[in-house]
Amino acid sequence: SVHFAWPGETLLERDRKPRTVYLVSAGRLEAHIAEHDIEFGPGSIVGGHEVLENLPLPATVRSLTFGHLLALSRGDFKRLVEEHPVIARNVLALPEAAVAPDPEVDRLPDQARAERQQLMRIASGSLAELRAAYDD
Repeated sequence: SVHFAWPGETLLERDRKPRTVYLVSAGRLEAHIAEHDIEFGPGSIVGGHEVLENLPLPATVRSLTFGHLLALSRGDFKRLVEEHPVIARNVLALPEAAVAPDPEVDRLPDQARAERQQLMRIASGSLAELRAAYDD
């Protein structure tokens, strides 16, 4: 479903396993981890790594601005990943890119980047549309 975030809204809480994975279509989110502020913008997937690895979140995630997010329940996200394993590979590559950007390292392979862009183009659609896009 589409979630409309407002500035200051807490979306995910530290030390809790996420029940929702967010794909940022518009707006900015922020997490604070070990003296570092991490910003997530359009194209970011938040909570996916923790759902895939069954881990608690290392930080509380809040919205910095008004935003549009695609919200997938933990179960829907896991089913999507089971049907399309490439999504899991891409999601597991994303936290490293968000936490430690390195301009000398290509953070995502070309195919992963294209799939992430495709995912964001349909972020305002339903889970059925999301699945259909990956079935093509």
